[in-house]
Amino acid sequence: MIITCPKCATRYEAQDDAFRPEGRKVKCSTCSHNWFQLPPELEVSNEMGPEEDYAADFQEAAGPVADVESEAAKLAAASRAASASFANQRARRQGNITGWATFAVFISVLVATAYFARVGIVKLVPASAQLYAQIGLPVNIRGLEFTNVQYLREFENGVPILSVSGEIVNVSAEAMHLPRLRFGLFDGEEHEIYHWTMAVARDPLEPTGSMRFSTRLAAPPDSAQHVQVRFVQGS
Repeated sequence: MIITCPKCATRYEAQDDAFRPEGRKVKCSTCSHNWFQLPPELEVSNEMGPEEDYAADFQEAAGPVADVESEAAKLAAASRAASASFANQRARRQGNITGWATFAVFISVLVATAYFARVGIVKLVPASAQLYAQIGLPVNIRGLEFTNVQYLREFENGVPILSVSGEIVNVSAEAMHLPRLRFGLFDGEEHEIYHWTMAVARDPLEPTGSMRFSTRLAAPPDSAQHVQVRFVQGS
């Protein structure tokens, strides 16, 4: 049977045979209220009987039907677990954001280094020059460039003459010694059929400075289609 304290409404489970047919006095263990409890089939009143008939306090046999403190503790524990889970998820998200930001900074530094230090990189790894050229960033490791290169075929006393002229410009930030120049003649199938070299100057060329060069070749091969001008390697 279920009995309820008339004062605080705390409910208790009790065995039916715990009550005599005439009923008994009970005491609420929650609020200490006393009342007279009849068996279920005889219960008509909750009025207290004589004080001398009072029996021992009725104690909870199986605890209150609704354990408020236990439920509150469960809710508090669930709340703490949810807060901890949310904090962990936020920390992971912040960690991911920080990781991606660090990676982005690393890539930016890597790209900037590859761009601004490309001359030094090509000097250390010559094969990288092709990669730079493929992405539209040709690297001039010598710091010297050819400009205004011209070719002229003419005859002098009936002999064919090939004249090649142009300028060398120092595009670096320091004075540069000028290496020897190499002139190559190529046929229509891009085969080199003849070449010659020449020295241009002994003194260094200052930054942004330029120097003209000119050379002539008598009786060039008839199969020559074009001329290539470049610096002699290692000179």
